Amino acid sequence: MKKYSMVAALWALTALAAVAQSVHLSGKKMTGGISALEETFYDFGVYKVNIDRLSDELKSAGGAVELYLDFGSEHGWRLTLQPTQVRSPGYRLRVGTPSGTVEAPVHPVYTFRGHLPDGGYAALTVAKEFLYGFINTPGRQYFIEPASHFDAGVQQGAVVVYEAADVRPGSEMSCAATDLAQHGNGLPPGVSTRANMCQLTEIAIASDYLLFQSLGSVAAVESRNVGIMNNVAVYYRHEFEDNIEFSIVEQYVASSSPDPWTTSTSASDLLNDFTSWAPTGFSAAHDVASLWTARDFDGATVGLAWVNAVCSSSRYNVLQDLSSAWQDNVLQTHELGHNFGAGHDASGSPYIMAPSLTNTDDWSAASVTSINGALGGFSCLSSCPGAPTADFLAEPQVACAGESIQFKDKSVNGATRSWSFPGGSPASSTAQQPTVTYTSAGDYDVTLTSTGNGSHTLTKTNFIHIDAPTSTSCTPSGGSAGITFFGLSAINNSSGTAAYTDFSCSSLTVLEPSTTYGASITIDCGSSTYKGIRIYIDYNNDGDFTDPDELVATSNSSWCGGPVTSSDDPGLAFTTIASPVQGQILKLRVIADQPFPPNNPCLALAVGEAEDYGVYFEGASLPVELIDFRGKNAGSGIDLFWETAAEINNSHFIVQRSPDGAAFHDIGKVAARPDPGSFNAYSFTDEKPYSG
Repeated sequence: MKKYSMVAALWALTALAAVAQSVHLSGKKMTGGISALEETFYDFGVYKVNIDRLSDELKSAGGAVELYLDFGSEHGWRLTLQPTQVRSPGYRLRVGTPSGTVEAPVHPVYTFRGHLPDGGYAALTVAKEFLYGFINTPGRQYFIEPASHFDAGVQQGAVVVYEAADVRPGSEMSCAATDLAQHGNGLPPGVSTRANMCQLTEIAIASDYLLFQSLGSVAAVESRNVGIMNNVAVYYRHEFEDNIEFSIVEQYVASSSPDPWTTSTSASDLLNDFTSWAPTGFSAAHDVASLWTARDFDGATVGLAWVNAVCSSSRYNVLQDLSSAWQDNVLQTHELGHNFGAGHDASGSPYIMAPSLTNTDDWSAASVTSINGALGGFSCLSSCPGAPTADFLAEPQVACAGESIQFKDKSVNGATRSWSFPGGSPASSTAQQPTVTYTSAGDYDVTLTSTGNGSHTLTKTNFIHIDAPTSTSCTPSGGSAGITFFGLSAINNSSGTAAYTDFSCSSLTVLEPSTTYGASITIDCGSSTYKGIRIYIDYNNDGDFTDPDELVATSNSSWCGGPVTSSDDPGLAFTTIASPVQGQILKLRVIADQPFPPNNPCLALAVGEAEDYGVYFEGASLPVELIDFRGKNAGSGIDLFWETAAEINNSHFIVQRSPDGAAFHDIGKVAARPDPGSFNAYSFTDEKPYSG
């Protein structure tokens, strides 16, 4: 048998073990302004992608896939995806037409959830000319959706990619659920009859004619709603005593006017009308139902729901389409939260159930308690029929010894679980969201077995990184008033200390080489003193901040108050260097002081403050990431093909051949492509292969 190997010049190359079919999607950036997008986002990218080809490949895969999303030098992700069933086996699509309601053919829509190598997670929905979902990496959340959602004139196959932090703030968007009387389900408050189960919630979804007009087709409306529920399902998995899964049993789309509901822009009027229509307007039995509309509700209201109403005659909510994926996702999650029994959290709180929409995936303790207390009374919910697929998250993934790490079970269709934390305390757990500490530096595996209708085990190797930052050679002294908030990627830290403070273990973030970041900072205005800002990173981990490139940002102006972002002051944006020390916690120092700018990282502070934080660059990987290698007969020769996802410092490949898999001999050389950060395809023909 002929055996081949490839050696990337100057480096050793180990082939990836194939655990799932590889699927690749490349996007070409489109130029030219789209005013609707520029009005919505501070920063974004629009890419032309072959979504239909992606859909065909996902259909062909029929199961787990390794999806490589390549949007050039700006974005690239490797996702391990598992298919999920968001629509029920008996799902129906019904359409309101001028001649009445008709049953329409169900459109192919593929839904997935999965994770990234760095511990991030994702949900993606793919249909004809439709790519929709989110990708959460440590400290950053990206959304992908059709550009036509913002401008109907954009060509098919164009998607917009944006970070949640780049959505421009608009007018306040709020939920008016507290204006309505709570609708009970007959169980005394706080009484729960079930726990540690997987509860399937069957949901029906209706969409009005205005939304149909806005999106342009029944298929577009159907795919959008499936995509939203695929995203929302992530926020409900294992957050409560019972795991909550969703299954769409029916969609109703009004493709002609008039709607079967009132045309009123009062959310209350529409909810009342929808509540009267839905029990017979839908043909399928349902536990809860939503109505999406493109009308603009009166005032700041964008959604309304009956509280604690799942399984009851008032199991309904109405929602205003807000155009961007993150807003629609949070709105749907929020209104369903009311149906499940949660009230509003405090105004301005960073939780899903805050009265005004907040980009978050966190439930407050009060919401968890309320939903746990209500779940036992929802007798119409059934047990999840599907086999479990284990998955989990950790926050943070990088920590100092002794710091707490919270794990979250995100298994699909799981009811109970068993964790294994070698080297951690505790070493095992059956909790949904256990907290674990590690006392020694090192990399640690984590294993989760999810059990329900069957069981499934997942181990993430070297998933947790424990380290200690190097002590700095100097500590700023003095200071009287300075930094009250600092934000960078996953760091969001408020403090009230006026002197130097070291947060490098309690507040840290993962950064990527050669990547641009923007800091945000709030400056104390004591004595009406405006302060300049400087940020340093100890890239080589030698304990000082004086090496070239370690001064990473200097504000263009002096500031008081805030938060001041890189949009307010471009000097607070910086690009990380290409080769920092990796696999260790590095210190970042931020100084706010007079004179402007602060002179050095070790100065005696006048009226300002200095704070240290931790940053972490993932350990160096192989310089070439091989994602496919195959061969086929070509007459008397063999054609070899291979593809890479990324290349670092690679000049060429040496192709070797062996008759026995032990002794390899060079047979050729292939130059590396000029775009090392993207996906590249190569080929080589062995004209004189060994026989066999």
